[in-house]
Amino acid sequence: MIDIVQGNAATPDKLLTETAQKIINTTTKYCGGTGHIVVPEVIF
Repeated sequence: MIDIVQGNAATPDKLLTETAQKIINTTTKYCGGTGHIVVPEVIF
């Protein structure tokens, strides 16, 4: 399963990370497995 969590320039990185972790925690609680947060390098 892949979930994409994104914000905009006004969204703090901490909020994105916390939200992604909540999704992982909920998914693994009910479905099992493991989860990882991947932060790609953004090149402009």
